[in-house]
Amino acid sequence: MIASSRNEDQQLRELRRKRIKYSYLRLIIFSTLLFSYWGNASTDEHFNIPVLTDWSEIRSAQAKKNTLLVLLVEQSDCHYCDTIKRDFIGPALTLDAYGEEVIYRRLSIDPDLLIRFNGKRVSTRDFVKKFDAVYAPTVLFLGPKQNTLADNLVGISNPDYYGHYFEKSIIDSLEQLKIPR
Repeated sequence: MIASSRNEDQQLRELRRKRIKYSYLRLIIFSTLLFSYWGNASTDEHFNIPVLTDWSEIRSAQAKKNTLLVLLVEQSDCHYCDTIKRDFIGPALTLDAYGEEVIYRRLSIDPDLLIRFNGKRVSTRDFVKKFDAVYAPTVLFLGPKQNTLADNLVGISNPDYYGHYFEKSIIDSLEQLKIPR
């Protein structure tokens, strides 16, 4: 009877040891995947967020499918812009969170950059003034008729809450476009 009890205790300890090893293994794999994801996420190429260069192209794409344009107004050397690309727009693109209902673009307001608008070349800074977006980063939520569907997200004061506001703005915009979710 005592030998049987010792055997069971030994088997139980061995089982616990295996579980702990398995838990550590899962933790190591998860950490490796997470760190490799964030390490690769630091470049724009990883998320492939297209640059807006021709407004008429976007307008026609939106009109065909009644889609939402999420436009990041950015500036070079803006680490807040990089945070929004890496932590919010990039994952939404990667996970294809809203399918073809949302088009993501970015537009730099660096000096001397131009965008094609109504057949003319216009300064990107002058272009975004139309949408009251003069600071970087600003995220715009635009409908097919060049209308703002949600309040602009200007800056990023608290990344913990930004994701909530970002997602809420997209969902509210899609509701205005009468696109079911």
